[in-house]
Amino acid sequence: MDNVTDAFKNVFLAGVGALALGAEKSKELVDDLVAKGQITVEQGKDMTDDLVSRGAEATTRLQDEILAARLRAMTKEQRDEYAAKVAEMAVSVSEEEAAKQAETAEVEAIQQQDGDEVAEGETVEAVAVTDTTDEDK
Repeated sequence: MDNVTDAFKNVFLAGVGALALGAEKSKELVDDLVAKGQITVEQGKDMTDDLVSRGAEATTRLQDEILAARLRAMTKEQRDEYAAKVAEMAVSVSEEEAAKQAETAEVEAIQQQDGDEVAEGETVEAVAVTDTTDEDK
């Protein structure tokens, strides 16, 4: 089983590497075309976005194919165990996201509170300056 997993891992990594290299070379080609004035900057951005999108789709498709092949190589018990492990991981990730969102909300609330206190302090200083100016008259 480990040999099969290692083989899938190697195929996956090779595919990702090829996609990354292809994306890098494609971006260089687009940049060269823009520099030579053969296409506009906007056309270059559109081409780059399209290439990135296609690369992401190909990566997702490759990941799905590798996962399907891995699952086919497993027994029913192994698939059930794997599914349970993935479910646990999904719950863990959801809990982590919820904790991060709560932390972000707390930080934003503190920043808002600090901003309100600074604004109130500026108002008090402005009043103090106005009173001093009136006394000088």
